[in-house]
Amino acid sequence: MKKVRSTVAFLLVFVLSFSVIPQNVLAAKKKVKLSKKSVTVAVGKTVKVKLKNNKKKVKWTVTSGRKNVKLSKKKKTGVTIHGKKAGKAKVQAKVGKKKFVCKVTVKNADTNQNTDKNNGKKTAKPTVKPTEKPVLPSTPTPKPT
Repeated sequence: MKKVRSTVAFLLVFVLSFSVIPQNVLAAKKKVKLSKKSVTVAVGKTVKVKLKNNKKKVKWTVTSGRKNVKLSKKKKTGVTIHGKKAGKAKVQAKVGKKKFVCKVTVKNADTNQNTDKNNGKKTAKPTVKPTEKPVLPSTPTPKPT
């Protein structure tokens, strides 16, 4: 009986010792990804694309459409894209062996921003008429006699 008690006590101590030790729970690493898969920018304007959850060195390059865009402010976290000429381009961020591509569409800047939904047609301007003053009927005033 004494031997059984000591084995049970030993097993109990053994099991409790493992339950007290904290287990290394590895949190899932957040994946590195681009903030936008595709962007549109006007000629002469800029747009920022960011690389999320990155702590490594990044190499930013234009893989196609070099005449259409220019990259500046290249950092670990993002890049600024300038639209040079209307067309399409691809910007690539390389982190280690992984590549992330952002499609860029460069559109012409609107030269006439006053065009409405009428496709540039002029609309008739409203005419301003002065309001008419009410005319009082003239009634002869009686003369005292």
